[in-house]
Amino acid sequence: MERAVADQARALSSLGWRVTVVAPFAASEVAPPEISTLSIAWPVAPGRFRRPGFGFLYWLWTRRVRRAIRERIPHGATVYAHGGASGTFRGIAGTLPLWLVANPHGMEEFNRSRPLRTLATALSRYLARGARFADRVIATDAALIEEVQRNLGVARGAVELVPNAVDVSRLDALAVEGGPHARKADLISVGRLAPNKGYDLLVEALRIINERTGKQLSWVHFGAGHQKEDILRRVAVAPRVDLEIVEGADDATIQASIGASGRFVQPSRFEGSSLTTLEAMSRAAICVGTPVGGIPEKITSGSTGFLAERVSAEAIAEAILQSLGADRSVGLRARERVLSTYDLPAVVARLSDVLTMRANAHSRGVVQVARHIGPGAGVAQVVHAIDDSLRRRGVATSRLTLASTGLSMRTQVSGSPIKKLALMAEVVWFSVIGTVRVVRLRAKRPDLGVIVHGDPIGGDVYVNHGLLKEVVVVRRQTNRFYVPLNPMHWFTLVRDEVRYRWGWQNMIVCLTQQDEATLRRLYPKVRTPIRVIPNGVDLARYSIAEQLRAETRAELGIDDGVTALLFVGHEYERKGLFLLLEAMQLLDPSYELIIVGGAPEMIASARQLAERLGVGERTHFVGSQPDPRPYYGASDVVVLPSSYETGPLVLLEALASGRMVVMTPTGLATELIRSGINGEIVKRDPAQIAAGIVACSHALSEGFEDAAKRCADSVADYGWDAIADRYLMVLAEGVEYRSHSQTARSQRAVAARRGLGSAPTVGSHGLGSPGPRLICCRWCVLHPPWPGCQDWDPARRGRPAFPTTHPFRLRDRRDGCRDHRTW
Repeated sequence: MERAVADQARALSSLGWRVTVVAPFAASEVAPPEISTLSIAWPVAPGRFRRPGFGFLYWLWTRRVRRAIRERIPHGATVYAHGGASGTFRGIAGTLPLWLVANPHGMEEFNRSRPLRTLATALSRYLARGARFADRVIATDAALIEEVQRNLGVARGAVELVPNAVDVSRLDALAVEGGPHARKADLISVGRLAPNKGYDLLVEALRIINERTGKQLSWVHFGAGHQKEDILRRVAVAPRVDLEIVEGADDATIQASIGASGRFVQPSRFEGSSLTTLEAMSRAAICVGTPVGGIPEKITSGSTGFLAERVSAEAIAEAILQSLGADRSVGLRARERVLSTYDLPAVVARLSDVLTMRANAHSRGVVQVARHIGPGAGVAQVVHAIDDSLRRRGVATSRLTLASTGLSMRTQVSGSPIKKLALMAEVVWFSVIGTVRVVRLRAKRPDLGVIVHGDPIGGDVYVNHGLLKEVVVVRRQTNRFYVPLNPMHWFTLVRDEVRYRWGWQNMIVCLTQQDEATLRRLYPKVRTPIRVIPNGVDLARYSIAEQLRAETRAELGIDDGVTALLFVGHEYERKGLFLLLEAMQLLDPSYELIIVGGAPEMIASARQLAERLGVGERTHFVGSQPDPRPYYGASDVVVLPSSYETGPLVLLEALASGRMVVMTPTGLATELIRSGINGEIVKRDPAQIAAGIVACSHALSEGFEDAAKRCADSVADYGWDAIADRYLMVLAEGVEYRSHSQTARSQRAVAARRGLGSAPTVGSHGLGSPGPRLICCRWCVLHPPWPGCQDWDPARRGRPAFPTTHPFRLRDRRDGCRDHRTW
């Protein structure tokens, strides 16, 4: 962990961060001059303490650090705590204007394999759980995300994936430096000699290999720890195990030894991200590891190393034997994986985003653009809820709506030709005038972050609330000759083609992973980075729906023994009301249907259909309602057999109200609904819909209150505050992306005015100054070639996952450039 902190501090400093390292020793003696230090001494020298005494000293130290933060850290700063140092967040979260980020790393203190260890590490776990007070918590591997949530008690929306990384260029230099002192052996291992590292298993594995094959493998271990004597005793009784333990070796010797030996073993019982495994892979060593922590994400057995099937001496021995027959290509593939995914320059750009996004969003205002904004339903309700959450966080917000462009209309979806024309006027007007207003706003107020919902083109972030093109595709599945007749649909299709093809916005937000895949399928030339943020729900507001149950059922005339179904929506055809009415024919008279939403003429048509189907007496049309909570409370099962959805609020509201949901596999349904737990996913067929309703009814009969709790728990992480936080991060990313684009354009213009041509000599301090040959690398894949880039390769053009910070500072030398040796 200490090495990861040091590497990250150096890399952040190179990106322009003013880094202060707080440590319980004189860090100024070892820190580079560009990094300032703040030494907070231990209350008592911890050298002679072990757990739980060390945990108590650590707790006292965090109290001193908390005091120093209050007195010496400027407001608006980012505090980045590692491991148990997250305990400093208790008492300062919410009291100081600081952005708090925690990185718990491997969370070894949560390994409860032995009762005494569990007791001894109790205080360390208490300190680590201070991460729950952080604004963001970093998981260093995807496999650790669930462990972070479970161990620290943080919501999924607060967890960000930022892998640990190694500075490959630095390790290369160290390996060359340490070459004369390298120790060569069959196996190399690096780490603390502690039970969780599993070196006792490796001793047993080497004994097994000797018994099976007669081979005596030499093993050199770099590191010390309290298990040293135990390991040496095991080696003494094990036949023909050749072990040398080297304590106090410098990094250069270790890296050179790994490279010279070519084989590395990490036999851990419990592990986090395993930085030592990454370092060994960067040396092109053939690595053997156990399937714990983040190791399986790095080692693909037979490709980038060899992974034991389980944590045992027998499995480790088998993996080592497989590695003995492997050729050098395994190590080379391992190094390539580190270079492509875990090299420090690329990863630290992502870390910088996490450390800055909230601060950037707080320092500027946010403008939300939507045709209508207000409580109710649909996009207007989504924007209203996000706006409220941002305001509660102290963010200055404003709105750009249809009314603010001079057209005061609000047309409800209807089958009336006049209302369809009125709706088309709204859409066309706001698409054109709204786009002009957004462009002008961004030119006049570059400090504002602009989130666009719906019609206008542009903005820092565009939120995709639905794709009309997908609706057309779905309809053509049943009628291949289907052609939209509504001219508004043709206008929308052309507008969306322009929006996605030409990248007018800096970021796109889709509401589900399925929506992102659909967008990429329908618009394969989309150029804008895409992020996924679901819609949210006001958990407290909908938790009271049950209290309204008896009163609402009495008003509707629904008896206690009746299973009440609920449909909520205005677009009857797309949302499947007619299929639901046909499904009602297949259900016995103990099922009744409540229908919320729809214009008067739509209700009249649907009522006639219900009468023809013989279910009119069991159907209750209540029309549009400003507050749907009473009807959620009155219902038992909510049904939404839509042909296409993105992030339907009805699904979230129903689950938050404790109601099971029957829905087609579209939108958030596939991510939220679990069969028999909180609902059923069915095909868009009356018989399937009826079967799903019956299945939910049976589940409710086994325990209504238990089912309601399961439903509410399934959306516990979808509160609007958590969703708003994610919008702040994406917004900051979009604004940063915009600033880089503007900087690149202005600098290219300056170069053109100075007559530098397409490939001048560019120095590291400005255009035209003497300096080395410039290679733009990832910068030139974001934009047309930088004027000084001499090796831009258009064949490898590709957009990185996160925007860069400055063309002269980025060190990822593999994307877009053929020559990565000179600058």
